[in-house]
Amino acid sequence: MKILLVDDEPGILALLERVLRHAGYHDLITAESASTALTYIHNTSIDSILIDIMMPNIDGITACRRIREHPAYIDTPIIMLTAFDNRTHLSRAFEAGATDYITKPISIEELLARVRNALRFKLMLDASKEREQTMQVLFKKIMHEIELAKNIQRGVLSAPLSNPHIETDAFYEPSQQLAGDLYSWFPIDQHRYGVIVLDVMGHGVAASLISMSVRSLLRGMITRLGDPIAVMTELNRHMHTLFSRSAHPIPHYFTAIYLMIDTQTQVIEYVNAGHPAGFLLTSTQRPQLLTEGCLPIGLVTNLPMRKGCIPYDGETLLVLYTDGLLAAMEDSENDISSLHSLCASFPLLSGRSFIDYIFSRYPLNLRHLEDDICLVTIRLKI
Repeated sequence: MKILLVDDEPGILALLERVLRHAGYHDLITAESASTALTYIHNTSIDSILIDIMMPNIDGITACRRIREHPAYIDTPIIMLTAFDNRTHLSRAFEAGATDYITKPISIEELLARVRNALRFKLMLDASKEREQTMQVLFKKIMHEIELAKNIQRGVLSAPLSNPHIETDAFYEPSQQLAGDLYSWFPIDQHRYGVIVLDVMGHGVAASLISMSVRSLLRGMITRLGDPIAVMTELNRHMHTLFSRSAHPIPHYFTAIYLMIDTQTQVIEYVNAGHPAGFLLTSTQRPQLLTEGCLPIGLVTNLPMRKGCIPYDGETLLVLYTDGLLAAMEDSENDISSLHSLCASFPLLSGRSFIDYIFSRYPLNLRHLEDDICLVTIRLKI
């Protein structure tokens, strides 16, 4: 490691150089003035500096301050040399950025001990900076990968569906980069549609991995099985199969509400697996809650469940959501009651978007979300 020795007395400078070379420090640079030392600072990489306080023209304290102004020498150990009667300058030296000092006449044992400590400190700093740089590179790589995963996760969300019989709309906002919330809808045949909204326990990467695992099964499962009890039973079996293989099984579950909508018979069949109750809105009746179902998916192996069945006649709006929506309605005293009131007051026949309607009443602060938000509306037309 390179050490810079600065003193205007040639004898002191020769003594420092001789002692340090004898102790095995051979990469030494000497300077008889602070101005010469500052030239070395700008042109050479120095690991430690010994500099006398009392020197003509530019003293050691001023030089120390200038050295610290250089970005490469913010943390470099600087040891000040001072005579016994110059101890009053030490406070100014430390304020200027000195890290240690040696008094004159110089004790060889003290000199070597302080140089050894200074270089050890420099090695620790360099190792710490290297680790920090490695961590920054790793962090940028992870954030890049997370951003790719975020785009993939958003990319698998179902596109809006619109035809003379059914129209879907959705709002989706994760509380972190990745979310455990998910929504999907698929045509089962010419008249039937399967719609699901789910919320995986937890947040972030783990929850998103589970939701994406479930998402990979949904199209085939819904188009093949259709029936809500059959779909939810298969999802529950999948959750237990997925995590029972682990040497240290971790309990994972998700809440969900799945609907099978038949636009020909005008019947909605559904199962609510521990999920916030959805709403069914008509122009003639108060909002109806979708509560029939079972426990969350993945909690127990054999999951008993009941299917809800609701006929509809006339224009109907289904509102499905995750509990992050209730948490975001922070201005309301009773979130579920406030949502119920909004559903009851919504002008269904106006053609207005329910999503726009609710967020005009409760604007979201997207920077401080406590939970992922998913809101889905399904408008059924006759």
